[in-house]
Amino acid sequence: MSTEERIDPVQEEGVPKYVFEDEVVWIAWLFSPMSIAFSMRNKTDHSIRIVWNDAAFVDDTGESRRIIHSGVKYADRNGLQPPTVIVRRGSVTDFLLPSDNAFWVGGISSRGIATPGGWEHLPMLPVEQTGGQSETLKESAEKYVGKTFQVLLPLQIQDVVNDYIFIFRVNSVEVVVKSGTCPGTTYWNGVGCTSGPRLTR
Repeated sequence: MSTEERIDPVQEEGVPKYVFEDEVVWIAWLFSPMSIAFSMRNKTDHSIRIVWNDAAFVDDTGESRRIIHSGVKYADRNGLQPPTVIVRRGSVTDFLLPSDNAFWVGGISSRGIATPGGWEHLPMLPVEQTGGQSETLKESAEKYVGKTFQVLLPLQIQDVVNDYIFIFRVNSVEVVVKSGTCPGTTYWNGVGCTSGPRLTR
């Protein structure tokens, strides 16, 4: 069984989120260039399982890609993922990203100084590093206007799996240059300081 419904945009403390609700779940989505975060509330009297092994992210080209979420080590990104259980009337907060966006960068050694390797992951949307030009970022981001992204989340209640398909369309883009903790950083939709951080997960 599959479900395709409208997602309504809302503002919470100036942060744009996208909310879906039916008789089973309430879900709020929050996008950043690096990942997609969400909060889900179980409205039923039964436990809900998010079946991660069958979940997918469909990019703007229509390619269906495997996803990983919090708690999954990047080294295990191609392995089996146990389901997340949301107890009756309970909730969960998580994030997801395409598993093939994660990659290992080997360490280097120069003049007796060793830099350890680490995991990195590619952004899902254009993002500039510190010192980047806002015009360049806007030009890259505008290529996504009119395109759609999809998230497939299979939700199991008792023995029935419902495929929830969430479709997001890019209607417009805005680049904001902010100062402060990241001077000179260009932001996409107000999100910055996230251009390819090295992670040690």
